[in-house]
Amino acid sequence: EVRQGEGTPSSSSAVETTAPTPPYTPSPMNASLIAPQLFTLVFILGAAAYLQVFVTGTARARFDKADPQRRAFVETTTGDGGESEPGWVERELARKGGTRPRGDRT
Repeated sequence: EVRQGEGTPSSSSAVETTAPTPPYTPSPMNASLIAPQLFTLVFILGAAAYLQVFVTGTARARFDKADPQRRAFVETTTGDGGESEPGWVERELARKGGTRPRGDRT
C-alpha cells in the first residue's frame, strides 16, 4: 500500500506525461559548400607547412650562421650523434645542489 506523498518527489497527484520525441534525422548536406571548405582546408594546411618548413628553418639557419659561438655549439652538439653536453638548467641545478622546496625564500 502506497500512501499519498510518501516516496514521491512532488506532492501533486498529477502524473506528467511527455510526448515521444521523433528520431533524429540529419538535414541534407549542402554539396555546394564542399569545394570552398576543402579549398580553405588545403590553403591553411599549405600555409602552415610553408611556415614550418621554410620560414622557421631559414630563420634558424640564419641565426645559427650569424653567431660564431652558436654555429660552433650547433656543430658540436649535432656532429657527434651521441649524448650532448648538459644544458644551462642542468648545469645550474648541479651548481646549486639540486632543486629546493618552494616557499623557503621569497
